[in-house]
Amino acid sequence: MSQSQSDTGSPRATEASGSALSPKMVNLSSTPIAPTAAADPGSAPPEDKTKKSPTVSELQTIVVISALLSQIEVCDSLHDSLRRFVEGLRNAIGCDDVVLGLTEAEESVPTLVAIASRPNLANSEDKNLEIQATLNEAVIRDTVTAWPPPDDQHRHALLAHKQFAEVTRTKGLVSFPLKDPTGKLRGALLLVLKKNPLADRRALQIASLAASRIAASMAILKKADGDRISRAVRKLTRMTRVRSTTLWVGLLLLAVVIGLLPVPHSVSCECEVQPTVKRYVAAPFDVAVEEAFVRAGEEVEAGDLLARLDGHEVALALTGVESEIQQAMKRQNTQLAERDYGAARLTQLEIDEITVRKQMLQHRLDSLDVRSPIDGVIIEGDLQRAEGVQLSKGQTLFQVAPLDRMVVEIEVPESDIRLIKTDMPVDVSLEADGWTERSGTVARILPSSQLRNQRNVFVAEIEVENSQNELRPGMRGYAEVTGDSAPLAWTMMRRPVHRLLFWLGW
Repeated sequence: MSQSQSDTGSPRATEASGSALSPKMVNLSSTPIAPTAAADPGSAPPEDKTKKSPTVSELQTIVVISALLSQIEVCDSLHDSLRRFVEGLRNAIGCDDVVLGLTEAEESVPTLVAIASRPNLANSEDKNLEIQATLNEAVIRDTVTAWPPPDDQHRHALLAHKQFAEVTRTKGLVSFPLKDPTGKLRGALLLVLKKNPLADRRALQIASLAASRIAASMAILKKADGDRISRAVRKLTRMTRVRSTTLWVGLLLLAVVIGLLPVPHSVSCECEVQPTVKRYVAAPFDVAVEEAFVRAGEEVEAGDLLARLDGHEVALALTGVESEIQQAMKRQNTQLAERDYGAARLTQLEIDEITVRKQMLQHRLDSLDVRSPIDGVIIEGDLQRAEGVQLSKGQTLFQVAPLDRMVVEIEVPESDIRLIKTDMPVDVSLEADGWTERSGTVARILPSSQLRNQRNVFVAEIEVENSQNELRPGMRGYAEVTGDSAPLAWTMMRRPVHRLLFWLGW
C-alpha cells in the first residue's frame, strides 16, 4: 500500500491508474460527457487524449485518495479496511452511499463486503439483492457504467442499475469494475449519488481514481489480512502495545489475588492394603510335614486343623527317654539298698533331667497337629505340595488374618509428614479395585519411619470395611489426604521450590 500511495503523487500515475479501468475519469472536469459511437451503452464518456498538466482539482483528488489509503493501513482486518475506505470515499465525494464487492477468483461473482453505513440500504434484504445484481452487471459490462445513461436507447442494457435506482429512489448511479494493474478482476465499486452523474464530475473523478487505487491494493490487503489466528494475534499485540502498563498491572494484581485464595491442601501418597490383625503359624521345632489340610485363600475358624507334622522321630526319642528313666530308677533302688545315699541323690538328679527331656518330647508329640489360632482366611501358606519336606524351627507355615475389616497403610513422604494429622479425610483408589474411590479418616500415624521401595516414609493408617471381600492384602494404589486450607500459590509452588532448594544444596 505504501507503493500505491507514492504513485498517486504524480499526474502520470493518475493516468496509468485510470487506464486500468476502461474509460478514464480523472479529467472529467474538462471533458464533456457525451456518448460516441464506440462507447459502451451507459458507460462514461471517453477520455480526452490531449495531455494536460494536472489541474488544482486533480491534485486535490490525488491528496484525497492518498489520505483514504493511508487510513485503511492502520485497520486490524481486511473487513475494517474496506469499511473505512467506503465511508471515507462517501465523505470525500459527498454522495449518498458507496458499495464495494469483491471476487475470490477472476471472472467470479462479486460478493458484497462493505456498505458505507446507510441503514436503509444495509439492513434491507431486498435491497441487498438489488445491490448484488448491480455489482454483477458492473462486472459483466467490464466498464464504467452510469445511470441514467446519456442516451435513452441504452437503458435496456442496464436493467440491474435501473431496478436498483428505482428501489432506492436514487437520482444517479455509477459503477466501476475493479482491476489491478495486471488486469485481474478484483471486484466492483458502486456509487449512489445525490444527482445525475453527468452533473457530478468531481465525484466521478475521485471515484475513478479511488477504484484504481483500491484495486491495486487489494492483493496486498488480502495477503496482509491473513487468517483468523493472525488477525487475533495482531489485534492482541496492538492492544498490548497500547495498553501495556495497564494490562500487565491488571494481570499482576489478578495473579496475586488468585494466589492468595485459600484452598484445601492435599498430599498424594502411595498406599497398600493390609489386614487389621495377622497371625503367623510357625514350625515348633525341626520337623517334616506329614500332611496339609488347607490351602491359601480358604476360610478357617480358631482350632481348625491346618496340617500334621511327622512325629516318628519324636516317638522314637520318647521311647528311648522312657527306657533311660527305668534304668536310672533301678540303679537308684540298688544304691538305696546299699545305703549309698550320696550316689542315690545323684541318680535322682539324673532321673529328673531325663524326665524333663521326656516332657519336652511329649509336648512335641502333642504339637504335631497345627491348628488355626484365630478365625480368618489363610492368606499365605500352601504345604500340600511340600509334604515330607524338612522344616526348620520357626519357619512360617501359614498366615491367618480376618478380612472383614482392612487397614490401608499410607506411605507419607518425609517432606509431607508434618502436614498430616489424625482425623484428616482420605480418599483411597486401588488399581486392583478398578480405581474405585473409598473414603476414610487417618486413624493413627506410626512414630518411626520405614524403608519402603528405597524411600523413607511414615506410615499412616485408615480402616475400611471389607464386608464384600473385595479387598485383599497387598493391593496397592494411591491415597490423597486432604489437609488444612492454604494459599493457592503456596500449594502449587511448595513442592517445586522444595526440590529446587534441595538441588541447590540448601
